[in-house]
Amino acid sequence: MSHYLDYELFSLPEKKDWSVKIKGRGLSGLLVVVAAEEADREGSLDFLESILQAVELTPLSERVHLLQLNPEDQLPVIPLCREKGVDKVLLFGLPPAQAGLQARWPAYTFARLSGVRLLWAHPLEQIKAERQAGDSRKAAALWKALKTHLME
Repeated sequence: MSHYLDYELFSLPEKKDWSVKIKGRGLSGLLVVVAAEEADREGSLDFLESILQAVELTPLSERVHLLQLNPEDQLPVIPLCREKGVDKVLLFGLPPAQAGLQARWPAYTFARLSGVRLLWAHPLEQIKAERQAGDSRKAAALWKALKTHLME
């Protein structure tokens, strides 16, 4: 026989106000999420700005929402997108699961989930270093995806 209180309890994490951590006005409807330790590296955000400048999404402070995510953070990206009016998300150096996405798709490919187009990519520093070393495969794949989906 089952008892009324015979069940397991799970503690839910406290709801975090992510909007206070977001920088930029986001006029283009784009949210860029980067690992916090990467954003702190010298030149990483400059490299990001050069990437987004190529698809006419600068200045960052006006056109983009920017969020730096710590490794222990679990971001509910779809609810945040609804709250902020975002329809495109770029994840740099973060697995989709850390953004609350229980889906898998190839890197440098946009996926549509709940009306939001999402792309995940390797860390900015890795893309930059490989490009400087003469291997531009990741940079080219990123450019192709951004050009196709953000320059409409």
